[in-house]
Amino acid sequence: MEKLLTLIKTGIGFLLLFAPFCQAGPDTIYRQLRLNQPTQYLYKESRQVKLLTNPWQGDGYMLASPDGVMIKLQLSPHRVIMAATPDELLYFDSRSGERRRLSLPSNYSQVQGVLLLRHLMQSDLEAVQRNYKMTVTQNDGHWKIQLFPLDPDAAPFKKVVLEEKDKQRVLTLEEKDGDISRTAFVLDQEGADLRFTIARLLREARGE
Repeated sequence: MEKLLTLIKTGIGFLLLFAPFCQAGPDTIYRQLRLNQPTQYLYKESRQVKLLTNPWQGDGYMLASPDGVMIKLQLSPHRVIMAATPDELLYFDSRSGERRRLSLPSNYSQVQGVLLLRHLMQSDLEAVQRNYKMTVTQNDGHWKIQLFPLDPDAAPFKKVVLEEKDKQRVLTLEEKDGDISRTAFVLDQEGADLRFTIARLLREARGE
C-alpha cells in the first residue's frame, strides 16, 4: 500500500501544473486553475530521503484530464504506472508485474492529498483554503504558489511549493519527516488525442 500511496507524494500540486498561468494577479491565476483539456508533461524527479546516501532519481511523463484522472508514467529507473481516478488509486510495476488497487474514499490520511487535487482541478479554492493557507507571489516573470497546512498534524506534507521560471515549473514537497522531493516539469503536449493514451494506461494499470 505504501507504494501505491507514493502517487500522492508527487501528486499534490500536480493539477496546478496544467493551469495556463500568465503574468497577472493572484485572482486571475486562481481562475485559471481549472484543467480544460488533457495535458502531458515531461518530468524529472529527485527525492532526498534520510535513509539514502544519494538522492533517488526518476523521469517520465505526467498526464491529467478534466474528468479527474491523473497518471504518473515513470520510465526511469524502470517503467511504473501510478494513477488516480475519482474512484480509485492504481499502481503497476511492469518489471515485477506487481499491481495494487485502492478504492476511494479511503481511511488513509494520505488520501487527503487526492481530495486536495480534486478541489484544485475543480477550482474549488474555498475547499482548499479550509485546510491550507495559499500564497501567490510574482516577480519579473517568476511566480510561486505555496500551500501550508492549517493543521500540520493531520496533513501529509509540511509544505508544498510550485514555481515557474524560464518556462520550467518545479514542484517541491517537504514531508514532516524531513524528506524532500523536487520535480521539474516541461510541457510536452495537450489536446483531446491524449484521452486515448490516458485510457490505454488505465487499462494497463488495471490489467485489462
